[in-house]
Amino acid sequence: MESASKNEGTVGASTPAQAYDAIFLGGGLSSCIAAYLFRLRYPDARVAIIERESRLAGNHTWCFHSSDIEANDFFWLHPLLSRSWSGYRVHFPSYERTFNSGYHAIESSHLNEVMQRHLGEGVFLGVSATAVDAEKVKLSDGRVLSSSIVVDGRGWSDSDRPLGYQKFLGQKLILRHPHRVYEPILMDATCQQVDGYRFFYVLPWGPSELLVEDTHYSDTADIDAPLYRDQIQRYCSRSGWSVESVTYEEQGSLPLPLSAGPLPGHGIIRSGLRGELFHATTGYSFPSAVAFAKWLVSARKSGSVDSFADWAKQFQGRQAFFRTLNRLLFRVALPQHRRRLLEHFYRLPEGLVQSFYRGEMKPQEKVRFFLGRPPVSIRGALTTLLTGERVARV
Repeated sequence: MESASKNEGTVGASTPAQAYDAIFLGGGLSSCIAAYLFRLRYPDARVAIIERESRLAGNHTWCFHSSDIEANDFFWLHPLLSRSWSGYRVHFPSYERTFNSGYHAIESSHLNEVMQRHLGEGVFLGVSATAVDAEKVKLSDGRVLSSSIVVDGRGWSDSDRPLGYQKFLGQKLILRHPHRVYEPILMDATCQQVDGYRFFYVLPWGPSELLVEDTHYSDTADIDAPLYRDQIQRYCSRSGWSVESVTYEEQGSLPLPLSAGPLPGHGIIRSGLRGELFHATTGYSFPSAVAFAKWLVSARKSGSVDSFADWAKQFQGRQAFFRTLNRLLFRVALPQHRRRLLEHFYRLPEGLVQSFYRGEMKPQEKVRFFLGRPPVSIRGALTTLLTGERVARV
């Protein structure tokens, strides 16, 4: 996606501009979902996506739960889905559990193909934005595009706040024999706990095909790729899977904020990581991408696109509880003991787990989250919540 460090200065007026109904900077998930729905709702609209790489959507796999979005959203999202399952599992040293909630995945290669067909000449690849304002974008090849809707989705740009990280390396594997995994394993935390809370994430793509990710909730963003690859191979061996080939690899380090950041001013529309529109604890971005897309098309219809700052403020307000959890996870729990928090969480009622992933927990659900034997020390939790300082004891 676009680098977050690109110039956002005022675009000069000397070059004639090509007019569009909406311009999206950065070809990541949020830009693609919003552009897709915008074009569905307004078939005659001129929509542009600007991406500096050679294709849209990067090299990722995005997932979400059925309960993360409204049921009627599946009608328009269905062409984007790559795979769906009827449930998922979690594995911890003391128990295993199956959740009967639908789970869905989107591959970036598939999303790129759909968007190329959907927008046609509106996809600008291999160019970057050198200057941006609320109504114009200047490209690196000299062209200028204009629109009353300019959405900046060029990636994370705030490096001044304390952060935790969810970092991962995943490989799609062809096995020599069927794996007999019938639903996703969202967390297999039976592995050794190193570099924070660690688990393996497994998606069964076919009878002999798996996506396996080594994932860490860590204090640092760095990824030791050779080590992660080796650990994936070891995990497969322990699971009884013989790997024939690796067909695909992805990696990433997602920022998990511990405190609120500055809100965008009026006239500035930011999406995805750029707008901090993602679940602060899980890193899931698909539900918020759908919510943003729906807000954008509704705001365009009502002529209230300038209300983005208010909408973003409401979204960030709902994330306050999850930023609090991040402070507990990264400021109270010792790295090797973070698994306790997640092991406690997945014992809770399935409806509460769904609310958590959806990012819309009721007050009584937030209270229920902390009932039972505390997975972190009360003194450490209170000190961290009140002062933000680390008290690393459990």
